[in-house]
Amino acid sequence: MRTLLPDPPPAECEELLERRRLWGAAQLLELFGPLGREAGLTALGNFNLGERDDYRIPDAGEPST
Repeated sequence: MRTLLPDPPPAECEELLERRRLWGAAQLLELFGPLGREAGLTALGNFNLGERDDYRIPDAGEPST
């Protein structure tokens, strides 16, 4: 199943991203980091889910370089 967004994306997408920025969604890594490390997990940060013009979802993500 494909997930497609029009170009440009709808205003709701940008509104969602702005709400996440204001809410501090990126700070969840700091909040859950100690618990994850205690459980033996590793935070990878950003990773790519595909290649340019190929938006299929792979079986596993690889860290971006």
